[in-house]
Amino acid sequence: MEKADVESTDNIIVEVDNKEGVSSEKPKKKAKEVVNKIICKVNYNVPRKNKTSILYSDNNSNYSVFIDGLYNDKIEIEYTGKKFIVENIRKVKQI
Repeated sequence: MEKADVESTDNIIVEVDNKEGVSSEKPKKKAKEVVNKIICKVNYNVPRKNKTSILYSDNNSNYSVFIDGLYNDKIEIEYTGKKFIVENIRKVKQI
């Protein structure tokens, strides 16, 4: 850090730094994203909207959602986060 000016007033020293917006803190490391996988069954396709309805199970409950793309039979979805939501999908693979 370069010290530009040093002013002294009644034994009080004030240091002024000319660099604006420079932080001496180290940048925080980005947390590693945990990638989870889930196997889903395809219900049906909507070709005109390029969507596929899929069925998946979570805690003995069945859920159905639409995802982008056209798929058949079973698919494997990689997602980030603790719960599966469409916004966290990273990769879809036909099985």
